[in-house]
Amino acid sequence: MKQTTEQKKGKKSITIIELLVSMGIIAVLAGMMSLNVNPSEFLRQSRDAQRISDVKNLDINISRVKFSSKTFSLGQPNIIYLSLVDTSVTCSNLNLPEPPTGYSYHCVTASDLNNVDGTGWLPIDFSETGLLAGMAVLPTDPVNSADSGFYYLYSVDGESDYTVVASSLESDKYDIAGDKDQTSTDGGEDDYAYEKKESDFDGETDNNIVVNTNVNHLDNSYSPGWDTNLNGFQKPSYGFSWGYNDSVPNPSIGYHGHVSADCGVGHSGCVEFIDKNTQYGHPHRLQEIYQTWQNPGIVFGWRTGTVVRVKFMAQTDDKSKTPRFGLFHWSNNQGAYIFDTDIVSKTVPNKKKWEKITHEFTVTSDWETDAHDITLYLYGNDGEEGTLWLDNIQVEYLNP
Repeated sequence: MKQTTEQKKGKKSITIIELLVSMGIIAVLAGMMSLNVNPSEFLRQSRDAQRISDVKNLDINISRVKFSSKTFSLGQPNIIYLSLVDTSVTCSNLNLPEPPTGYSYHCVTASDLNNVDGTGWLPIDFSETGLLAGMAVLPTDPVNSADSGFYYLYSVDGESDYTVVASSLESDKYDIAGDKDQTSTDGGEDDYAYEKKESDFDGETDNNIVVNTNVNHLDNSYSPGWDTNLNGFQKPSYGFSWGYNDSVPNPSIGYHGHVSADCGVGHSGCVEFIDKNTQYGHPHRLQEIYQTWQNPGIVFGWRTGTVVRVKFMAQTDDKSKTPRFGLFHWSNNQGAYIFDTDIVSKTVPNKKKWEKITHEFTVTSDWETDAHDITLYLYGNDGEEGTLWLDNIQVEYLNP
């Protein structure tokens, strides 16, 4: 029997559809096969990504200890601290390569390895700062064995400059010849290891000396009660303090800088400055938070030519209240401005619209050697009404 034209067309259409479906299945299978051509490389990349993240987190936290503690220890010079377990404090059971001349290795037992109080593989007491950002315990290499050659190292020189290192990266992607090379571009001395050094200055957070940068730590014990109607009980803690003008009679509504948990997506806490002078019939008042560093490395460390960068996120209500900051150098029991400025923020008519504020300046004269400490003040301009929010507060510096 001869097929009609309609029957032929119908059969041809089905054949094309089946062909396309088959081709689609083949393409999917081919893609799956390509993903599994080298599954080991994907595992290596995953481990390398963890190493890079760990070393960055360690660098940030070590820097915070160094720049926030009145007294601190970064460890002993000429010792290479390893993230390896050994019953010998000098790692003598691990068959490691000979250390550089004048240096020795340091290991701890398995029970102490991840401690953050200075008894772990890093000799630093992170509890001094009251804050360990991004880490609940000390991290170790994903493989972490002497035989593999994958582990973390840490050392400090006589001037308290430190280096934290992932001994090696293993993936084709992140190693020296990879398209995402991390080992030869990190500014370190070893092109085959991933290193972070205290002297690094990359313009982000590695040299941030501010503790509680994201204002996530709160204290609910604020008093006096007359101020809680507007500001509640929450104030910043872990590094930050707040102030208000005692010379102004106690109003029923106060104006000190406090902490808010209502800061929008991506901001679990922020500083809030509220000024409603006209509404409540009170004079403008000082609104501030501040953080003081007493570490000699900061107090004496800034000299002529030092570049200082102050950064934070800011948003205002429709009154566009101006953020302001000041850096004080306390000398001979008297405060003296090293730098003080108004930073005019763009008008942000809608709440929850954050903008990044960055201001950089250069120290023009050496700081006095009898200095007591350094204080960063952040406040809303006390001559303006409105509400101002600040978050992600950072201070970085680079010595010449």
